[in-house]
Amino acid sequence: MQIDLSQADLVTQITQHIITKAGLDTLPKTLIDEYQERLAVEIQRRIGLISLQMLDEAGRKKMEEWSKIASPAPQAFVAFFQKNVPDYETRLAEAIEQLAQEIVEKLRPKV
Repeated sequence: MQIDLSQADLVTQITQHIITKAGLDTLPKTLIDEYQERLAVEIQRRIGLISLQMLDEAGRKKMEEWSKIASPAPQAFVAFFQKNVPDYETRLAEAIEQLAQEIVEKLRPKV
């Protein structure tokens, strides 16, 4: 999966990718919407955890200080990680693909 961190709807793109890959895109729209909502919460949480784990000690301290001062927008967080984590986009894309595969395996209907 190709990710573009400049996209405001990154989480939506990921949830749609997972739903399609799991073969759930043929479900009624109400169920798809419910899955997307639940997936979005989990994906946001996991992206945050994954990103924090990529920081070294100095980066974690900067993040802690920075988050006390401001309540930054999501794109500000992305910019912070891009500046403080080498190859952030590549590493995050790999982590997201692994997460997507894990979720797909759990969601895919068993035949």
